[in-house]
Amino acid sequence: MLTKILYPVDFSCDVTLSILQTLKKLKKNGLKEVVLLHILDEGAFNNLSRYVASFADLEKMRSDNYNSAQKLMDDLAVMLAREGISVRTIIRWGDPASEILKVDQEEGSPVTIIGSHGMDHMRAELMKSKSEVIVRKSTAPVFVVKMN
Repeated sequence: MLTKILYPVDFSCDVTLSILQTLKKLKKNGLKEVVLLHILDEGAFNNLSRYVASFADLEKMRSDNYNSAQKLMDDLAVMLAREGISVRTIIRWGDPASEILKVDQEEGSPVTIIGSHGMDHMRAELMKSKSEVIVRKSTAPVFVVKMN
């Protein structure tokens, strides 16, 4: 029986709603705990930092990004808790795929559930999609909810 799932969330509306529905269905089959994970992309942030006027502005942007992510994570946690699912949230800075794989190992989750935006194999390889990297490198099963 599947009792714990790691769900790395990127806040894409269509994927998030679809996965929330999937988690509700899994609750009926014994799901007890979801670990919500959001990775703030350090690389993307560093690219933006070239356009920031000062270190103080940069730190404010980091803080604002973190606080916004925490609010969204809290909202998702409330939705899942209403369904009777225990929820923990984790937010980290780093490379999304690498950090997801690290947390997967740390948590010992039997399954990771991720969303995919329906890229074909060629586009996924070219773009090195998060989903593709995680599926290939995870030591645990990965359940992909595909969106078109």
